[in-house]
Amino acid sequence: MFSHIHRYPHDLFFVFYRMADVAENNNFSALYDPYLYKLEQQAPKPHKIACSKRFPNTPEHYGDACHGPISREEGNSLVQSGPEGSYLIRESLRQPGTYTLVFILDGVVRNYRIYYNGLHFIDQKEYDSLEDLIADGLITLYVESRGREHIEAMSDAAPIYDDVNKIYGSAILDTTDGANNNGSINQLISPTKDGGYVPNGAAAAPSPEIQLPVTAMPTPAMLLPPPSNIVPKAHNFKVTTFKGPHWCLWCGNYMWGLVSQGVKCQDCGLNVHKGCQKKSEDRKDCIPSKKRIKNIFGCDLTVLCMAYSEKVPFVVKMCIEEIRTRDVQTEGLYRVSGFNDDIELVRENFERYTTEARIDSTFFLDINSITGALKLYLRCLPVPVIEFKAYHHLIDAMTMMDDACSSLVKKTIQGMEVCHRTTLQYIVCHLSEVAEQRSFNKMDCDNLGTVFGPTLMRSPDSESFKTLIELPMQKQLVSYLISNYSRVFTQPLPDNI
Repeated sequence: MFSHIHRYPHDLFFVFYRMADVAENNNFSALYDPYLYKLEQQAPKPHKIACSKRFPNTPEHYGDACHGPISREEGNSLVQSGPEGSYLIRESLRQPGTYTLVFILDGVVRNYRIYYNGLHFIDQKEYDSLEDLIADGLITLYVESRGREHIEAMSDAAPIYDDVNKIYGSAILDTTDGANNNGSINQLISPTKDGGYVPNGAAAAPSPEIQLPVTAMPTPAMLLPPPSNIVPKAHNFKVTTFKGPHWCLWCGNYMWGLVSQGVKCQDCGLNVHKGCQKKSEDRKDCIPSKKRIKNIFGCDLTVLCMAYSEKVPFVVKMCIEEIRTRDVQTEGLYRVSGFNDDIELVRENFERYTTEARIDSTFFLDINSITGALKLYLRCLPVPVIEFKAYHHLIDAMTMMDDACSSLVKKTIQGMEVCHRTTLQYIVCHLSEVAEQRSFNKMDCDNLGTVFGPTLMRSPDSESFKTLIELPMQKQLVSYLISNYSRVFTQPLPDNI
């Protein structure tokens, strides 16, 4: 029933190892500590104490594990009659309709109130089946009781990914798409009789005393050559259920359990224990990966820039370059809306073809479709171009006298994240070019401020009334940036933007 726990298909995960190291040391533990993995193997398996009786109103999802309304003492006695890991469900005598999980581990009987909402749960973790809940509980209690000192110390050392490239060289495989420059993973590892995987080749025979599968780990982009525009970025961690054995890329220890074993960065794929999460976040060394971007429109600006090694999102660059190629003298440029269907087609083009998208006049004759797509992209950003942290400072600056206003605006923009700052400068530079042609396009700084004020910035406050009051100041700020471009942005845009 639990054979799936320690088996996993070798074409679904990332493999890290160095053949020379395996041959020299005859094991897989150059980086990864097997102690917690071995403890999990030793944890008792669930053993159901089945009840032959059927009780009215007994929930079907508990099946014959439910012994109906019995006392705590009787439930304890029943599980004590079985092996370690024995369990049953009993209905409360004092509160009919509520149920308790009873199981035994290390000779100690434990009672936990259990709930069901379509999934089984005791606390925050939820499980598809009762057996998975019990198996995960037995593993967690067993590992954390016997490995307490090891677990407490495991996040003290420097992260192992600092040394991965030094130890493993370039032998890093990303197998989500089957192969990379090193070739197919099927050429490098083979299944063993016990359900694990070992490297192919006579020189890479595993040590018989190390019974570990090749570790399954996501490949964070930080293990690959860093992009040219690397900036400090915190990881975007999310609690994750890993399928198959995984090791923490901070401490190198096994991530035990069946459900919610740790957290994974949604931008680069780094997976770590929850206990190692804080130190990982403090490093701010996330380097996003293209393959983890699900949607271009709605993706964080910094994530998109770093994943594509850009200083400005390619959507912004391609749209503005196309508009420049056509005619910035077009009357009502940016004020006139394009057809929604055409704007959506531009969006779909970027989503499907990314940097290879075709948005020239052969495909989209109406220039307003391109301007509309650019405005839509900017509105979809989860953090606007003018970041939330800069919002109130810039709004306050609009109430100050000229010199104080200029000083605060420059200081605030300089303190923005580099990708946001560069993107803002790139857009404002373009808008200043549009404003220069106002005698033709009828779009002066005020008109452009009206269009781009709420597009480039949003209030971090949820109060709609306050946001409405600040709309004129948003317009005023963007108009100020356009008319004072060279004064606010004293450094020219990079040549290779």
